[in-house]
Amino acid sequence: MTDDERKEFESWGEPMSDAEFRQFRDALPRPDLRDMTPDQVSELLHSLTPVPGTAEQEGELAALLPPPGDPGALLNVVRSLRLPEDLNRRLEEAAEAEGIPASVLVRRAIESMLAGRVKTNLVNIDDVIRAVRSIPPATA
Repeated sequence: MTDDERKEFESWGEPMSDAEFRQFRDALPRPDLRDMTPDQVSELLHSLTPVPGTAEQEGELAALLPPPGDPGALLNVVRSLRLPEDLNRRLEEAAEAEGIPASVLVRRAIESMLAGRVKTNLVNIDDVIRAVRSIPPATA
């Protein structure tokens, strides 16, 4: 830590109590940066303010951070699509009911649909026949 950083840290004041820290930690927003525009991310970063804390509290905050991304991983691609107004309204309502952004709901729906197309996800017909034959006949 440089002298300037140490002076800035010391100017923050006394560290929070553990109760104050837990209240602060629990109130932290947990936005999904993948669903934010660059301007929203910039605004979020500029709204952050340093908070004095102990080394243990800093460790707890660091544990809340997502793991670093795989440098070789692909980035999310922005794709635009045209939806009829009614379908868009239903999408927004469903996303709101789930408490997630519409983009997450669309991503999940696409992943679910594509998973059904993978041959390894299909059920073997012999297993289906065995399962049907094992069902006892209905009694009246």
